[in-house]
Amino acid sequence: MATKKIKRGGSAKIARTGKAKSGRTAAPRLQTVTAAPAATAPVPAPPSARNPWLVWALLAVVVLVGAEVFVMVKGKLQRQGELKLVRVIGERGGPPEATGKFWGPGNIRVDRKRDRVCMVDSSYYKVIFWNLQDGTFITEVDKKGLHAPVPPGSPVREGDFIPSNGAFDGNGNCYVLDKVHNEVTVVSAEYKVTGTWKIPAPAEIAADDNQNIIYISDKATNDLVAYSPAGKLLRRFGGDALDSPGFMAVDSASGDIYAVDRGAKKVVVFSADGKIKRTWKLSLNPAGNPDIDLAQGKVFISEHDNQKVWVYSPKGDLLTEAEASYPGVMGVDSAGVVYLSGAAGIHQYHLAKKKSE
Repeated sequence: MATKKIKRGGSAKIARTGKAKSGRTAAPRLQTVTAAPAATAPVPAPPSARNPWLVWALLAVVVLVGAEVFVMVKGKLQRQGELKLVRVIGERGGPPEATGKFWGPGNIRVDRKRDRVCMVDSSYYKVIFWNLQDGTFITEVDKKGLHAPVPPGSPVREGDFIPSNGAFDGNGNCYVLDKVHNEVTVVSAEYKVTGTWKIPAPAEIAADDNQNIIYISDKATNDLVAYSPAGKLLRRFGGDALDSPGFMAVDSASGDIYAVDRGAKKVVVFSADGKIKRTWKLSLNPAGNPDIDLAQGKVFISEHDNQKVWVYSPKGDLLTEAEASYPGVMGVDSAGVVYLSGAAGIHQYHLAKKKSE
């Protein structure tokens, strides 16, 4: 019998119809049927294909971020400066009777009109003056006038004069602050003591060398206090705006007072009549006491713990920053030469932009 293909329900089956003519039973033959492929769901297009504006937006963000990083890095490189040592002024050592030598180097101030620098020696209780042009020793004074050397073998006695800082006015007078005895000693340009006057709770001192006004920060009230050269109180201001005023500098051209607020880590600029003109933040160590000076229309700031010297515009824009090995108190002369006090003496530096390697 012949074999027929029978379709049922759309699928093929094999039907046996009997024996073959030869008398043998024919082996059933199977036919493979391939099922139709199942339908697949369409693959959704990626978001970028559906919305090409998203791609452009992401690219724009990447470009803007990259440009901002580039500008920041470029600006930092352009601000990098370096201090090049010119000379070391003064000599640390003793014995105490050694003239022109110091033991406890202290704060320094520069007399830009007469090319002098003074340093207070809080260990030998005197103020030493040097010439800025060649670094030579000029003289040293104390509260009684020219400093009398201590006799060999005699102990150094504290006495009634413990200088902590100084400031020069336009006439060459040096106002030496004694924070222990709450007193200011006035030393003339001829190195004669011309007077003393008392002040309450002094912190630091600065002078306007055009108007001959002396400013002293008051650590009890946080005020900045203006005095005449004879010690007459003129005005108080700033206490409400300052947490812990430290060093100050005066722009003699405008009369503005630049005060470092070490408590709030900022610079506060006051007009001559005591009104706040502007402020800017500083990156300071919590215990830092940065010094400040003005020269060539720029603001110079040194900070010991950060080991930095910064140069700002009068508006607070950072212009230059340079590394310095634990800088002390700073002074700047009329040529922009930087003077930093240290254990070895007064280090005189040229501050220049760092060349790219």
